[in-house]
Amino acid sequence: MAALLTAANKSFQYFSFDTIGDLVFGESFGSLEHSRSNPWIDAIIGDLRSALLFTVINEWPGMKLLTPLLILKSASDHREYNFRTARDKALKRAAMREERQDFMVKMAQPGAVTEKELIMNTISLIGPGSETAATVLSGATYYLVKNPAVLKKLVEEVRSSFSSAEDITFLKVSQQEYMLAVLDEALRLYPVCLLGNFYSIWVADARVNIARPRKLAEKNECRRSGVRQTRSTKCK
Repeated sequence: MAALLTAANKSFQYFSFDTIGDLVFGESFGSLEHSRSNPWIDAIIGDLRSALLFTVINEWPGMKLLTPLLILKSASDHREYNFRTARDKALKRAAMREERQDFMVKMAQPGAVTEKELIMNTISLIGPGSETAATVLSGATYYLVKNPAVLKKLVEEVRSSFSSAEDITFLKVSQQEYMLAVLDEALRLYPVCLLGNFYSIWVADARVNIARPRKLAEKNECRRSGVRQTRSTKCK
């Protein structure tokens, strides 16, 4: 079963990357069609692994100062390739004159955003839109294989709702209650991206370290208290 799940994970990576490529750049990367990885997928995965490693390292007192010394050349290469490819693809999409209803339709308009904003938004769309989708689909597949009764009920719901590809619309998909419940449970059991800072909680007299995005938590706290956070000040 392990080999089957590994193959499924690869297919999910190819599918999600091709899909987000079409939605952002107006062209598929052809990974699923040719059954091979795109160098950009490898760079994104390498970048995510490096980010996770540095997140853990920075939790150790004093280690944050040593982070620049611990950065591997491969990590720098992945980040550089990621940025360079995103820039080239984003500028190519911005130059397209074809009318498309995709993620870039507003940003690609002249004067809508700066070139730097266009590139950074592209990176934000490609990373979360590809690897994260593949991860949750992989997790859902694993738990479905482990729970045949759930898989059977899910298959029955999907096949009774759609008779052809043309029937698959955003509205009809959003009405698939059981399928959405399965994906929600997969997200709970198999978190997509565990990055952020750690804090401790007590569960049954045991101390457990939990990851959370600390900066996001601080911003949410500022929002609730009505205090604006700046680089020089932090809300209490």
